[in-house]
Amino acid sequence: MKKGIFTSAIAFIAILLTAMLPANAQMDMNAKNVFRTASANELRTNLRTLWEDHAMYTRNVILNNIDDLPGTNEAVARLLKNQDDIGNAINPVYGEAAGKKLTELLREHIVIAADLLKAAKINNQVDFNNANTKWLNNADEIAVFLSAANPKNWSLEDMKKMMHEH
Repeated sequence: MKKGIFTSAIAFIAILLTAMLPANAQMDMNAKNVFRTASANELRTNLRTLWEDHAMYTRNVILNNIDDLPGTNEAVARLLKNQDDIGNAINPVYGEAAGKKLTELLREHIVIAADLLKAAKINNQVDFNNANTKWLNNADEIAVFLSAANPKNWSLEDMKKMMHEH
């Protein structure tokens, strides 16, 4: 796995996911004051920041795992928290159920990616193939979710292609 390609794929997904918001989206402040009432542009900026954070936290986890660095557990915990933040960010636009579902799918994606990374690191092809199959299935689930959330702009075929490239 090439680190640059992986990070670029995450950034690509981040930019595309911000496009799933309706043009007239408004966002209410959540209980933790993470977001304030925002125009569509402010909301896109807030989500873009979360996805940029996602790319950074993902990179940290990968490097920590590959290089056996201290702080790996903390890096993983922060990355998983980021998935919660992303799911919560769409609540005002798509509803709490959609936010919970996106969080669930993204957290699963991270956990499977960790299994994939571990198997790759020790060159365990059987575990790698099993994790990769799970990862692709999860990617398809994310694609279905995103396409259903905004079918006008994102076809299922395009979302699956994007997630598989990721």
